Amino acid sequence: MRPRGIDKGAAIVGLTAGFVLRALALATAVGATVGAVEALRVLESSGVWPRDALDWASVAAAGLTLSIGLFVLLRLVATGLRGGRSSGHELVLARLLRESRTDSLTRLENRRAFNDDLASEIESRNRTGSAFSLMAIDLDGLKEINDTRGHQAGDAHLRWVADALQQAVGTHSTVYRTGGDEFMVLLPGIRNWHAIEVAHRIHEATTEDGIRAVSIGVTESRGTEHRQELVREADVALYEAKRRRLPVVPFQPALEALAEHVPTRDGREPELAADAFELLSSARPYLDRLAAA
Repeated sequence: MRPRGIDKGAAIVGLTAGFVLRALALATAVGATVGAVEALRVLESSGVWPRDALDWASVAAAGLTLSIGLFVLLRLVATGLRGGRSSGHELVLARLLRESRTDSLTRLENRRAFNDDLASEIESRNRTGSAFSLMAIDLDGLKEINDTRGHQAGDAHLRWVADALQQAVGTHSTVYRTGGDEFMVLLPGIRNWHAIEVAHRIHEATTEDGIRAVSIGVTESRGTEHRQELVREADVALYEAKRRRLPVVPFQPALEALAEHVPTRDGREPELAADAFELLSSARPYLDRLAAA
């Protein structure tokens, strides 16, 4: 006997719509990946893009990221067609979006969050004229810890430094883990001299038995820089701090000559591939819940 209150026709329509949308998500993701590969092949064959510049890992990662996004979106649409929007699925989606901005090891915000927040801060500066500062931070000696005591000890050291950074900067600034041993700190409304004070506070908080754990470069937005310029300035100051074995170095125009020797953070790892791996790792439990719904 069919349960009371269930419309058989509506149920069939809902199930059919769900199947069609899942198939559409898969086809779109596969098509996007194949299309991207084919487009790059055409560019390479025409000489527009040399073969050695092709990053196939990033191409595959782009398709993977698109697949995850489409699966989540269309799965939620299918759920809505079957019986209205589900608060449980909305909660899962919100957690998924939050996890996509979070570093899984340290629970700090990640590079994706940093890029988004820095762009927003620059937009706010252009609109209101508000100042902000930026720090680039590298751990000193992490490789030695990994080599001599193992990667678990290295991970524990990373988490300890992350906690110390958060406590040192306070609640009005944000710490991001942007790479293996690389961190950035965004300090809204803080001028250079104040940021240098915060940097020295970080140095004190991360120094044990006279052994310094981090090197720090500091720069301040002057109202004309793009995102890449600010990150480069912070990296140049960090490079000078490590070169001179100083805990903190503020950026100065005289340091521009060092810029050609300093790889910017944007170029240190394939961003799409790293983002896709981070997203897939953090999304797995939530995607499993969606698939089982």
